Amino acid sequence: MAILKLGDQSFSVAPFHLGKLEQAADLIDMVNTSLASRDGSWKALTASYRPIMAIASIGLSDTDGPKTADELLGLANLKDAEAIFLFFTEVLAEAGLQPAGESVTVAEAGSALPSS
Repeated sequence: MAILKLGDQSFSVAPFHLGKLEQAADLIDMVNTSLASRDGSWKALTASYRPIMAIASIGLSDTDGPKTADELLGLANLKDAEAIFLFFTEVLAEAGLQPAGESVTVAEAGSALPSS
């Protein structure tokens, strides 16, 4: 199971089967596109948070009960960035997928926060 850690809360998300992958496909593509076009800006970094939370919401419908992407975003803060990207990587790995294109991993992208 992939674990999404937001603040002092953790959410367990079961591996996605084909039906859930189909629901999440456009969201996964959005995250991969956002990560591939990283330009070091806050906007580029945070553009992937909402689709990752929507992916988590799809997975949580079977485990911890329904949580919307907005509810999950409301629990997140900047200190959770690396954990959010790690969660995305775990979801893909458990489904037999990997982030598209870049030589930088999704987890590394989360740890490379732009400076203010």
